[in-house]
Amino acid sequence: METPEESRKKILVFLVITAISSLALAFPLILRQKADLTAGLLTVAVMWCPGIAALLTRFRFQRNQYGMGWSFGKPKYLIISFALPLLYTLLTYAVIWTTGLGRFPNHAFLVDIAQRFGLSALPLGWIAALFVLAVLIVGTPLSIAAALGEEIGWRGFLVPELAKRFSFLTTSLISGGLWAVWHYPLILWGENREGTPVCYRLLCFTVMVLSLSVAFTWLRLRSGSLWTGVLLHAGDNLFILAIFTPLTADTGITRYIIGEFGAGLALASLLVAWVFWRQRAAVEINHV
Repeated sequence: METPEESRKKILVFLVITAISSLALAFPLILRQKADLTAGLLTVAVMWCPGIAALLTRFRFQRNQYGMGWSFGKPKYLIISFALPLLYTLLTYAVIWTTGLGRFPNHAFLVDIAQRFGLSALPLGWIAALFVLAVLIVGTPLSIAAALGEEIGWRGFLVPELAKRFSFLTTSLISGGLWAVWHYPLILWGENREGTPVCYRLLCFTVMVLSLSVAFTWLRLRSGSLWTGVLLHAGDNLFILAIFTPLTADTGITRYIIGEFGAGLALASLLVAWVFWRQRAAVEINHV
């Protein structure tokens, strides 16, 4: 039986490998300060650092990759995982659009899309629908492939290790805190497309990640599958970054409300955390 000391060593090795490899790849990404193909490839490489670290750590201590949650588990948890980010993102942006904090659709964005692809003769509504359809078809598998790298590490390896020693909520907060801090270098020194103060971005992002980590942890422990985290993570990136945010026009304060660094999703994620925390009995482990 594994001792607490052995578990601590595994977690430490995982975190050290993740930190060193992530910083090594994030440094040239920060220096580029522009969005292009190279930056996109570097971003995906950084996202895979936790996964590679987890695989190396597991092999170092166990000589196998068992216990990472490779099986898909029950389909209902996979469906919940992909539908959940659509639900909280749609509700958040619906409030933003109806209150005037942001405007839908973003005419300038859709006109640009129409001109690029020769669709100028179509109504903007059709262009928006085609845009969303194209993003879902092309973006979903790409988003899953990128998210898999992080999720092998954070939910495949780290969450089960923490759950051996800590309560559900503590496991959620520790894993979520480490996950948030891992993003900080790119938030602090990367390109600021949001144009908001860095402290504000850090606050909103941290609240969102810590809160959503409660859902990630619950689904991982309940399903036994890391694929719940992959689908939730992929859906979150896809719906927020690739669909709802580009389709929202700025009305003055919008940049402070939308996206991963805005107050809207930070508040919505607190509600998500509360819903899953209330169901904690289904995954809580009694620690002796």
